Amino acid sequence: MDSNELTGPIPPTIGRLQELEQLYLEHNRLEGPIPDDLCHLTNLGDLYVSNNKLYGLIPTCLGKLKSLRRLYLDYNNLTSIPSNLWSLHDLLGLNLSTNSLGGNLPLDIGNLKVITQLDLSWNQLSGDIPSTIGSAQSLVNLSLGHNKLQGHIPQSLGIFGSIWRKKDNSRLPTQVDSVPLAWRRISYHQLLQATNAFNESNLLGKGSFGSVYGGTLSDGTNIAVKVFNLQSGGAFRSFDVECEVMRNIRHRNLTEIISSCTNMDFKALLLEYRPNGSLEKWLYSHNYCLDVLQWLNIMIDVASALEYLHHGHTTPILHCDLKPSNVLLDENMVAHIADFGIAKLLGDGDFMAQTRTCPTIGYTAP
Repeated sequence: MDSNELTGPIPPTIGRLQELEQLYLEHNRLEGPIPDDLCHLTNLGDLYVSNNKLYGLIPTCLGKLKSLRRLYLDYNNLTSIPSNLWSLHDLLGLNLSTNSLGGNLPLDIGNLKVITQLDLSWNQLSGDIPSTIGSAQSLVNLSLGHNKLQGHIPQSLGIFGSIWRKKDNSRLPTQVDSVPLAWRRISYHQLLQATNAFNESNLLGKGSFGSVYGGTLSDGTNIAVKVFNLQSGGAFRSFDVECEVMRNIRHRNLTEIISSCTNMDFKALLLEYRPNGSLEKWLYSHNYCLDVLQWLNIMIDVASALEYLHHGHTTPILHCDLKPSNVLLDENMVAHIADFGIAKLLGDGDFMAQTRTCPTIGYTAP
């Protein structure tokens, strides 16, 4: 049932399907908590509920499903990891990234002896990385980036090759040469090759804080690379804001950040490439035009993204720079909002006050 338009809560009656071995509900619009009834599925091997609007605690009873091999709960708004989840000795893949998970990583994380993929990135985990994680010797991919982890990287991780981690006093990912692991890692050298050394012929557009270049990675993946102009006074803050905003949001009408590449004098974000360019091109160029249905669909796409930003997330998000040049169109003319460099995250009680002061005074798109 994945990749549909399913809404509402996950039906607890699914728990009656006693012989069910695989349940795929990802890429929908399901909301509410994960029902404990799923724990009645004692033969369940795969549970995928990624990319929905689920919130609350991860049910403790999931840690009792010894049949589980793959558990993917990423891109939701879940808030805690049950301690007994680390006792699932036969788990092969666990993805809890891009949620609101807090607390420390437990010492018994090393109990996952046969796990090959573990992704806890883009959460609010803190404390040290436990040295016991080195006991998971089948681990191929480990991602801990974009949390609040601190201290030393355990020597036991040296057996894996390399990791990305994030400094506690910074919003920026930092490469550590002695060890590493993470989401997709792209080096500066790879970006040079992909963009023909950021050649002008690859330039897709320029903004207040930098330029966007098109490129192709060695595996054939087309990307857009947003390179920040660090000579600009607001570039560092813009980079930080965009990372902070994008770390916990995921929607089909928002442009996704694939990865980042950063050091002391270079900062860039790797974005999904949108081959049909910006809405501005389609509105104001004599060579392009939209029919009525395309107009309507683009308006619905933009409105859906804004509804998610304002009401579909724990912390309301204001884009603050919505204009045709920041609406990008993919190969199917689906609209995606981009450029969150001056966005604002609002706390309780701030919403109405902030919306009166955020927009650029006197600005109207062409």
